[in-house]
Amino acid sequence: MKKIRLRSKIFILYLSLFVVAVNLSFIFFYRYAVRMLTTKYTDSVKAIVLRTMQQTEALLLDLDRTALFCISNPVIVRFLSHDLNYDQLNGIEQSNLDRTFITIALPASRPPLRASIYNQRGKYFSFGIPDNVDVVKENFASGFFKTHIASGIQSVDTINISLPHADYWSKNRKRLIISIFRAVTDLHSFEKTGYAEIQVPFEEITKILNGAGAADFQKLIFNKDGFPVYTENNDAPEFYADIINKIGLQNTETGIFEIKDKKRDSLIFYSRSSSLGWTTVFIDNKLTLHKNIRNISFTFFMLTFVLTAFFASAGFLSAKKITQPLERAIKKIEDTASIQAELPITEKDQTKDETDFISSTFNRLFEKLQDSVHQKNIAKTEELKAHFIALQSQIDPHFLYNMLAVISACSREQNHTAVIKICTELSSMFRYITVFNEQTVTLHDELEHTGHYLSLMHIRFGEQADIRIEVDKNIDTQKIKVPRLIIQPLVENCFSHAFKRIEPPWKLYIKVYAENNKWHCTISDNGCGIDEKKHFEIFYAISEFLIDPAQHIEEVRIGGMGLINTGVRLKMFAGVNALFEIRKSRFGGTEIHIGGSLNDSCVCC
Repeated sequence: MKKIRLRSKIFILYLSLFVVAVNLSFIFFYRYAVRMLTTKYTDSVKAIVLRTMQQTEALLLDLDRTALFCISNPVIVRFLSHDLNYDQLNGIEQSNLDRTFITIALPASRPPLRASIYNQRGKYFSFGIPDNVDVVKENFASGFFKTHIASGIQSVDTINISLPHADYWSKNRKRLIISIFRAVTDLHSFEKTGYAEIQVPFEEITKILNGAGAADFQKLIFNKDGFPVYTENNDAPEFYADIINKIGLQNTETGIFEIKDKKRDSLIFYSRSSSLGWTTVFIDNKLTLHKNIRNISFTFFMLTFVLTAFFASAGFLSAKKITQPLERAIKKIEDTASIQAELPITEKDQTKDETDFISSTFNRLFEKLQDSVHQKNIAKTEELKAHFIALQSQIDPHFLYNMLAVISACSREQNHTAVIKICTELSSMFRYITVFNEQTVTLHDELEHTGHYLSLMHIRFGEQADIRIEVDKNIDTQKIKVPRLIIQPLVENCFSHAFKRIEPPWKLYIKVYAENNKWHCTISDNGCGIDEKKHFEIFYAISEFLIDPAQHIEEVRIGGMGLINTGVRLKMFAGVNALFEIRKSRFGGTEIHIGGSLNDSCVCC
């Protein structure tokens, strides 16, 4: 039995379409997933950086508010203004000073801190984290205050934040402290009388930096002067300096950028505090993001592989199911051919595709049946069709000649816009007139084609031609079938003959309407008209052609008169229902009246 090759073709087609669809889907969803993953990752890290910066900012601003409370508190200001030390105060003054510092240093919501007030004369008082009296006295005696504290306070009106430093008020020099300074001024003389210093262990900052979601990142904090406040890798000063320099060039408070070095590619996330001048930086290895992307890629690949295997199996079974009727048909043909001499199966048939094999076999059968049924009627019909197409095809040379003349004239006038318009309209018209496999069109299509021609004539003659088209709104031109090219040649005839011997303005009026179950179309002009002799010759030529088309085909060629050609084709199409009349128009020229039944069907088809 003949092998079913179509099954393989269908299987390959199904599989190919699926592979293409899956690959396109894979590319689309992969890019979408990568974009979403990258966006989610960067947004998440930026949110962590921003939260960390805000928490650090909140802590330091709270300490600064404490310092502001100190410098504005009358008890503290009076204490620093006079020369009495704490031990020289009376009991009430000491009690007031103690209560003031207890209020400052002991709120439950704060981390442990030390609130200190002092001046360069050696007056000192603090509360909170324990200090050491001997260390304090030693600092004032050695000039430590002047060299390390007073010189480090840059402004008396704004917040002053130190870099992390050893606790110089106690013996525990291993503990790092962050200090907030504010200058105290006398309420009367406005002279600087001392300083308020609020200290908090630097580990409170590191707790914030290592908060939820931040443990996997390398952190960096630097102040407004570009000095590092916190680093995690002291072996990479050049790397940190590069980050600080690049952030300094950014115009945004929050951002992200990439830095490449010899060791790795890093993603830098930063957020700057406008009130403190500190910038919080999170550094992450770009491989972290790439690892997540590789995981998604592997998932998509495995999903694609499984789906391809599944649909390959389904495609094969579908192809087999689809081709089973074809397989049975081929077997039936082979069984028939073995007993019918008129339908031999040749060696060439065996090499054909099964669809071609069935097609060629049934074609031979149909040809033999066709030869024995209605030979005369079929031959007559084919003859009429041939004449019908021959008449239609005669439109082309004459129309092309006229349009080339129009283009030539516009080109001489250098009207490039008109030439483009003409070519566009001409393209639409040639597309319409060169279709021979469809002998009938709708009245709407024919009017649209005529409109293209009139658009060309308007470009050529401008206001010299008064053209009007009226279509009755009660007539459905989309449902009326007519022969192709029965209106435009009549309109062209007006410009080719009727208007040749008269001066502009020229009038052309086209009216389409329905009446008495017939469609009607009149083409009226104010041209030179048709005399009675020519009128007789036209209708005589039409009658002769209908009697013997083969004998009179040359007499109705379109070269000199489109009226004969159109009249012949209309009568071949509609038979006794055809309307074709020539009469004098109300403008003084000629009026052509054509029409047919609203339900016409082609007689020659």
